[in-house]
Amino acid sequence: MRTAADLLFYITGVLFGLIDAISEPAGITFRTRLVPEKHYTQSMSLLMMAGQASGVAGPILGAMLYALYGAKMAFLINGVAFFVAAGLFLFIQVKEEDNKEGHTSFFSGIKEGFTFFINAPVLATMAVFAFFANAAVGAVMVSLPFLMKDLDFGIKGYGWAQTSLAVGSVIAAIVFSLFVIQKPKPYMTLLTCFLQGASIVLIGFFSRELAVLLLLLSFVGFFEAAVNVIAPSVNHALIPPKLFGRVIGIMVIIMGISEPIAAGTAGLLIGKIGAADVFVWGGLMEMIVAVIVFSLPFIRNFRPEDKRS
Repeated sequence: MRTAADLLFYITGVLFGLIDAISEPAGITFRTRLVPEKHYTQSMSLLMMAGQASGVAGPILGAMLYALYGAKMAFLINGVAFFVAAGLFLFIQVKEEDNKEGHTSFFSGIKEGFTFFINAPVLATMAVFAFFANAAVGAVMVSLPFLMKDLDFGIKGYGWAQTSLAVGSVIAAIVFSLFVIQKPKPYMTLLTCFLQGASIVLIGFFSRELAVLLLLLSFVGFFEAAVNVIAPSVNHALIPPKLFGRVIGIMVIIMGISEPIAAGTAGLLIGKIGAADVFVWGGLMEMIVAVIVFSLPFIRNFRPEDKRS
């Protein structure tokens, strides 16, 4: 029987999901107004480094607060931190651009964004590709703790696995913060995902030694971070600023809907074929889809001057 506390957690989870669905495209759109196009990749790298730093420091700080003051105080301080972060946005000054076309209604805006999306074959194709790529990565991430259990690496090994993913992401963030990608292209995203898929496949075959497994996981983290830098940069170059939020919102829905599907599917497959085989098949799916998308002429022959067309 569900208690009131359980119900509260479920409602909170739904609210977080709804807010994320709005905040993610809004945040991405806002960044395009702050950073020149040629510095998109660097800005994404710096944001990723900050995110990784908070991902390391946050759990440690949360555990300390829980140990010292209990769960209620830890949640209270965490909530206050969100308000402080939101208040910092008040100090950001953005030069407003004149909107000569006037304001459109909510439904007209959605229709305009969707029309642009379906008439931009590169965007639509890359969004569908991201659906499958996210599904592959999501499935293997769900399978990771079960793989560690099957290999008898235990909780300590799982902790090292998560650290390896984070280390790979930090290295990628540092690399991309030092180099400017002037003209990001879709094939860069496809190549990165192909290499990530290859790393995942290798984990399925060569994960008996913990050191090898950790090295391959650092590659997965590196390529995942690289995708999260390159792919948004490609989108920034393709989508007109006035439509950016609407189009990105549509893409986020398409790309994100595969994650719960992948999680459920992985849960079913782990018991039947084992966690290692989920890695193999998930990595192969990401590689195969990357090759198929790259074989499309309008993707393979994309030129920077074709953007926003």
